[in-house]
Amino acid sequence: MPTYLLILICFFTGIISVLLLDFCFYFLKQKKGKKILEQARLKADLIVNESNVLLKVKQQQANSKFLESNSSEKKIIQDRLILLKEEENKIETKKTNLEKQIQALKQKEKEQDNIRDQLLKKREEISTKLEKVAEMSKKEALDELFKNLEKVQINRLNKMTKDRIDEVEKNIKVKVNNILATAIERYASEYINEATVYKIELKDEETKGRIIGKQGRNIKSFEELSGVDVIIEPNSPIIKLSSHNPIRRTIALQALKKLIEDGRIQPQRIKETIEYEKKNIDVLTKKAGQAVVDELKIINLHPKLIHQLGLLKFRTSYGQNVLQHSIEVAKLAGSMASELNLNDEIAIRAGLLHDIGKSKDYEVGESHVKVGVELAREFQEDDIVINAIHSHHDDVPKDNVYSILVAAADTLSAARPGARDNVEQDYFKRLEAIEKICREIEGVNDSHVIKSGRVIRVIVDANKVNDFEAEKIAEQIKLRVKTELKIPGDILIEVIREFKVSKNF
Repeated sequence: MPTYLLILICFFTGIISVLLLDFCFYFLKQKKGKKILEQARLKADLIVNESNVLLKVKQQQANSKFLESNSSEKKIIQDRLILLKEEENKIETKKTNLEKQIQALKQKEKEQDNIRDQLLKKREEISTKLEKVAEMSKKEALDELFKNLEKVQINRLNKMTKDRIDEVEKNIKVKVNNILATAIERYASEYINEATVYKIELKDEETKGRIIGKQGRNIKSFEELSGVDVIIEPNSPIIKLSSHNPIRRTIALQALKKLIEDGRIQPQRIKETIEYEKKNIDVLTKKAGQAVVDELKIINLHPKLIHQLGLLKFRTSYGQNVLQHSIEVAKLAGSMASELNLNDEIAIRAGLLHDIGKSKDYEVGESHVKVGVELAREFQEDDIVINAIHSHHDDVPKDNVYSILVAAADTLSAARPGARDNVEQDYFKRLEAIEKICREIEGVNDSHVIKSGRVIRVIVDANKVNDFEAEKIAEQIKLRVKTELKIPGDILIEVIREFKVSKNF
C-alpha cells in the first residue's frame, strides 16, 4: 500500500477519532447537566414545601392569638355594658326621687302663696284701719317717714362731713406749710431789686468834657441814638445812664465804656459804637439764656426760647429782674413738686417759662400771658407748661397740679420782702405807655422818653413827614398823653426830622 494513502487514512482516522471523542464528551456533559438540574429542582421543591408548612404554622398561631384577644375584648365590653346598665338604673332612681321632691316643693310653694295672700289681705285691712285712725293716707305716711329719716341722715352726714373737712383742712395746712417752708429753705434767694440807673466813674474832667462835646453835641447825639438819659452832675466824676428800658440802658453802658476807652468821642463814632452794641446785645442775650438752662438742667428747649429767656435779663417787673424772678419761681416750684413726689423737671420748666411773654410783650403791646402762651405753642411746649403760663394770673382755670405749684411759687417770689417796688414799676409802665403812643402814630420811626419822663423825643421819617406834619405829630402826642395817661407837670415833646445824605468815595 502506498505511503501517502497510509498517511491520508491515518489523518482521517485521527479526525474521526477526535470527533467521536468530542461527541462522547458532549453527551456525557449533557447527561450530567440534566442530573444537576434535576437535583436543583428537587431541592427547590423541598424548600417551597418547607416554607408552605412554616407559613401554615404561623397562620395557625396568628389565628389562635386573634381568637384569644378577641375573646378578651368581648369580655371587657360585656363588663362595661354591665356597669353602664347599673349607672343607668341609678340615674333613673335619682330622677324618680327628684320628681318626687319637685312635687313636694310645688305643694309647699302653693301653701306659701296662700299664706302670703292671707297676710297681704290682713295688712291691707290694718292699713285701712290705721288711715282711718291717723287721718293720713299710706303714701302721705311713707313720705313723712322718709322726710324724717332724710333729715336725720342729712344732719348726721353734715356733721360727719364737717368733721372730716376740718380734719383734712388741718392736715392740708400742716402739709402745705411744711412744703412751703422746705421749698423756701432750699431756695434762699438774695434781695433782688433791679436798679434803673447805671453809673460810670470818670478818671478826669477832660473825659467828661469830651463826652459832652462842643455845645453839648456829643451828649445830645448819644441820647438820641441810644434812647437813654445821660445825667452829668457838676463837680462829680459820676455819669449816670437812666432809662426805663434795661436793654437800651445796657447798650448805652457798653457803648459809653468803649467810647471812653477809645477816646474818639464824636457823633459818627457814637453812632457806629451804639449800632455795634445793639448787635452785640444778641450775643449777651443768648449767653444769659443758655446759662439759666444749664443751671436748671433743662433739656430740649428750643434755641429761640433760650434767646427769649435771655431777653428777660433786661426786663424788670415792679423793680424785680424778670429772669431772676423766673429762676426763683422755677426752683420753688421744683422743690414743692419734689416734696409732693411729682416730676420736679416739669415743675421747673413750667416755672421758668411762666413769664416768657415779658420778653416781647412791650414790642407787641399785648398781655405777657397771651404772648407767653403764643410762644410756648409756637415752639411746641407741653400742654402742662402752656396751662401754667396761661393760668398763673387766673386768666384760665388751672387744669393740673403743676400750674397750681407755679402760681404758688410766683406769689412767693413776688411777695418776698424787698423783691418788688410797685411805685417804681408804675413809673416804668407810664414811660412804656408814652413810647407806645408815639410809635402808633403814622410816620414815627422811633421814640425815647428821657429826663425822668419829662422829655419825649420822637424821630420821624423825613421822607414821609414834612415840617408842618411834624408839628401835627407833636400836637397828637401831647393830646393823647394828656387824655390817656394824665401825667402831672410839664412835658417837652421833641420831634426830630432829619434828612442825611452819605456817600463813600
